[in-house]
Amino acid sequence: MHSTKSHIPALFFVLAAVMVAGAWVSFHFAGFPALYGPLDVTYFVVPHMQVFFILSLFFCACGVVYLVYPRATQKSLSLRLGHVHFWLSLGSVAILFYTFHRLQLMNPTDAASFNSAMRSTTELAVAGFLGFMAAQIVFAVNVFWTFFRGAIGAQKPRQTRD
Repeated sequence: MHSTKSHIPALFFVLAAVMVAGAWVSFHFAGFPALYGPLDVTYFVVPHMQVFFILSLFFCACGVVYLVYPRATQKSLSLRLGHVHFWLSLGSVAILFYTFHRLQLMNPTDAASFNSAMRSTTELAVAGFLGFMAAQIVFAVNVFWTFFRGAIGAQKPRQTRD
């Protein structure tokens, strides 16, 4: 028998926990001057902690919606769109963090190569942001379509003659 419960909320909760762990690690690097001194030379910037916390709250809220929505409306969200939402969100956040760290490690001594690297990094960051926004549009479509029409890709029960 097929279970109607989704594992999508668990994916978002685990991602939120990973983001909180990242914030915790970032915070503890700021608390140890012996470690922070050598990291200061590598352009390690501590305020990423706030970004980690905000994203963990966002991913936790998404998990709550995926968990509570079917119980509140008696309609299950599309698993396919839930997976697209999760993986597109995760991938775009990874791209954004990569570009943040790449920007921090850039050396502005050679202006021509710096401008070229800055342009390509900025384009990658914009692509990551647009990917994140696309993931949230997928989430909104999933919620609203399910509310008004039922789950996308759901099969209607067959009527049998007795």
